[in-house]
Order: sequence, then structure tokens, then C-alpha cells
Amino acid sequence: MTRTLNMPSIIRFAIGTVRSNTVLMVPTIISIVLSVAISAMALRSLDDLQSIFLQLVLAVVLNVYAHGVTVAMAWEAHQRGSTSISTGALVAWRALSRLLPLSLLIGLSFSIGLSMLLFPGMVVALSFMFTMPAMVVKNMSAFNAIAESVRVVRSDFRYSLGLLGMLGVTSLALGIMSFTLLVIPVVGVIANLAISTAFTAVASVIVLHAYITLTTSESKDTEDSPPPPANDTTH
Repeated sequence: MTRTLNMPSIIRFAIGTVRSNTVLMVPTIISIVLSVAISAMALRSLDDLQSIFLQLVLAVVLNVYAHGVTVAMAWEAHQRGSTSISTGALVAWRALSRLLPLSLLIGLSFSIGLSMLLFPGMVVALSFMFTMPAMVVKNMSAFNAIAESVRVVRSDFRYSLGLLGMLGVTSLALGIMSFTLLVIPVVGVIANLAISTAFTAVASVIVLHAYITLTTSESKDTEDSPPPPANDTTH
């Protein structure tokens, strides 16, 4: 079923959620700081390929875990109106065994997709779009969450593609803005960090809200559909 994508409503909802729960930006801030530290360690060991590989894997796992914490917090905020980083961290920690294979799958898939030019990378991004919300909301395994994401995208392809396009264009625009801000010492770096963390939090809420909307609509469509006609047994 094709649905109309009400972008302004989704964006207002997400921005309002992040404004009321600025703690949603904390996991991304921690992830960025630790990723910078890992990158600095990697630069010091350029002659040790094994060490570099392990550090890159650690960075991917860290980013996926931080994203899991953010989505878990967004889910709690969606349910209760408020959230805390301890709740999100606990949910993501309990799901760590599922996040690890997801981290490897995402890293491998994006690497292969992007190495085959932009379009395959976009296909991978679209297919994986609702994976983390499926893991958090429905407590699915990594493989089942990927399958669920692909199913939702296929059932509402135009909606999903429009959502990905909106996030991609916004990310590109903010990336250009952040790059120009980096020429300003200190203040530019802080502004860049603020923009990145705010966008990540808002984007996480947007994707989660879209997933809940789509799956809820599917359930409602099933409930509202008329029952099949009874077999006519009269002769």
C-alpha cells in the first residue's frame, strides 16, 4: 500500500521530541569523541594493518551501539514522553549480542555497496533503514530485523524512498554547512559537533516514527479488511 509522506508533520514531531529530550544527543557525542580517539590511535599505527583493522571494527561497533542507544531512547520517549541515557544504554547492552553481527553486516554491506558506486550504496541504505527500529521495537534478531526492514521498504517503497531522500538531502546540506564552519577555530568545531549530534538524534526519531507509523498502519489495514466470504455449502 502506498501512503502519503507528511514530511512537515514528521519533522515537527522529531524536532519537538529532541527539544524535550536533549539527552538524545549524548550517545552521538560520546561516539564521535571516542571515534576521533580511535582514529588518532590508528594514525599512530599505520604500519600495523591488523591493529588498524581491529580499530576500524571497534569504531563501527561503537557507532552502531551508539545508534542503538539513541533509538532505544527515542522509543522510550515515544512511549512515555521522556527518556534517559541509562535506559537506552541498558536496552542496547542487552541487545549487544544482536548488535555485533548487525555492525559487521552494515559495515560490510555499505563497503561493498559504496565500492560499486553510489546507487548500490543507496540500495543498501534503503534496505537497512528500519533495521534498528525493528530490533528495538519488536526485539528482533539482526537477521530478522534486516528482513523486516526490507519487507517494510518493499510494502511502502515510495514512502521509504522519500524518507531516505529527505534525510540524504538534509545530511548533505548540513555537511556542507559544517564544512564551512570548520574554518572558524574552536567555535566552528563546537558548532559542527552540535549540528551533527542534533541531526543524528532528529533523524533517529524520524525513522523510528516512520517505522511505527507504517507497521501500525499495516496492522490497522489487516484489522479493517473484510473477512473472506464463507464457503457456500448449499446445493
